[in-house]
Amino acid sequence: MMAYTLIIVGILLLVVVHELGHLWAARATGIRATRFMVGFPPIVWSTRRGDTEYGIGATMLGGYVKLPGMFEPRADELAERLAGPLAALGEEVPEEDASELAALLAAIAACRDTGLLERRLRDLLALLERVTPGVLPDRSRRRLLRAVGDMVEDCHPQAYWRAALWRRMVVILAGPAANVLVAVALLMVLALWFTP
Repeated sequence: MMAYTLIIVGILLLVVVHELGHLWAARATGIRATRFMVGFPPIVWSTRRGDTEYGIGATMLGGYVKLPGMFEPRADELAERLAGPLAALGEEVPEEDASELAALLAAIAACRDTGLLERRLRDLLALLERVTPGVLPDRSRRRLLRAVGDMVEDCHPQAYWRAALWRRMVVILAGPAANVLVAVALLMVLALWFTP
C-alpha cells in the first residue's frame, strides 16, 4: 500500500512541477494565466491571488494552467456559438431585451476589431446577467454566463494568441523543461549521495 501511495504522490509532484513550468513561463513572457489546477473539476478547494485562481480538483488525473485566448477569437464564430444557447431564452425574455440581444449578436458578428469585440461581449454579459435570472435554470444560466465570460477573456490584451510566437513556444516547452530539470537535479543528488 505504501508503494502505491508513493507512486501517486510522485506522479502528482511531476504534474505540479510541469504545470508550474507553464505558469512561470507565462508570467515571465507577459501571457495571462487565470487558473492553476492540480486535478480536474469539480474543484474541491481554490484561492485567488491576483489574476490567478489556484486550486485542487477532485479528479486527480493531471492538472492544467488556463491561458485565455489559445486561439484568436473570430466574431462570426463567436456569434454562431452564442446563437444556440441564446435561442434557449426563447420568448421568456421581454421584447425590448430580446431585440437588444439580437442587435448585440449582430454587432458581435460584424466586429473586425478585437477591442470592440471585447466591449460588445462585455455588454452582452451585462445584459445576460440582468435578463436571465428566473428565465433559465441556475445551472444553464451559470454555463451561459461562464461561456460569454470566457469569450471576453479570449480578447484580453495579454491573451495567449496575441503573444509573439517565441513567447508561446517558451510557455509550451516550459512544462516538459521543468520536469527534465527536476529529473537532472534528482539524479545529481542521488549521484552525490551514493558516491563514496
